[in-house]
Amino acid sequence: MEYYDNKCGGFSSKKIIGNAIIGSTIGMAAYHLPISKNAFVEEAFDVTKKSAEKDILDLKQAAKEVKDANISEDSKLILQRLSVSESYDAIINKCKNLFNSVNDSDKVKALKKDFADGFKEFKKNASSMDKNTAQAMNNLKWNHFTWGMIIGACIGIGTGMFNSRD
Repeated sequence: MEYYDNKCGGFSSKKIIGNAIIGSTIGMAAYHLPISKNAFVEEAFDVTKKSAEKDILDLKQAAKEVKDANISEDSKLILQRLSVSESYDAIINKCKNLFNSVNDSDKVKALKKDFADGFKEFKKNASSMDKNTAQAMNNLKWNHFTWGMIIGACIGIGTGMFNSRD
């Protein structure tokens, strides 16, 4: 039986793994990197648009149930959350309004301007954020965290391979 000395193609796997872990741990500090205003505005708009699209899908289901005169408790809660009466026309109008709020160019510009204007306040005071802006800030921070960890691990693997050559 051949002796196994924990070497991997001339490299010490312990050093490579150790450096990868150290590099990824250091890279995780990227979570605290500053977030640019433009990145925040775009992410906040994307989160808002996804939220509006989900609400539209929920409202379409509720409209179908209202039309069939068999509305579920979930649909009633959705309608109540969005302040829509249980009438087919009111639901359809709310769908149109939601769609226009994230697709009409003038409304999109105004929404993005609001995000840009509030950016400084959001950075200072997290309690001033609404659900969508808080989600956008969280997404950006976790994106930094993930990329920092991946880049740190790659650098760690590289240095581990460089330092463990026979």
